[in-house]
Amino acid sequence: MKSVSGKALCKIVKRRGWELKRITGSHHLYAKKGVKSILSIPVHGNRDLPLGTLKSLMKDGGLTEKGLQYGLLRRFNLKKRSVDSLAVSIRSTLLEGFSSYAFIGEPSHGRLHY
Repeated sequence: MKSVSGKALCKIVKRRGWELKRITGSHHLYAKKGVKSILSIPVHGNRDLPLGTLKSLMKDGGLTEKGLQYGLLRRFNLKKRSVDSLAVSIRSTLLEGFSSYAFIGEPSHGRLHY
């Protein structure tokens, strides 16, 4: 299972009927009528959640891995086959960005110039 960011998980649980009750520090607390548990989702920028935390939140929130994947696909308006091509395009874009840098001087200096 691939991890997702806390920000993305917040959007997914919101679509699933969970309501944001309050924010305490960097933790967003969600509740849902008829469900006794409260989801405390840590949102630290776009950092991915640890897998154990994500699995625990999914269990408490009644989410499945398939549902999580579907929520991510809907979030980015993608079709399932587009996910692999998106990953390839992101990877190639990153590699192209690094190839535009050139090392100047001795390689041991490691200075990057644009």
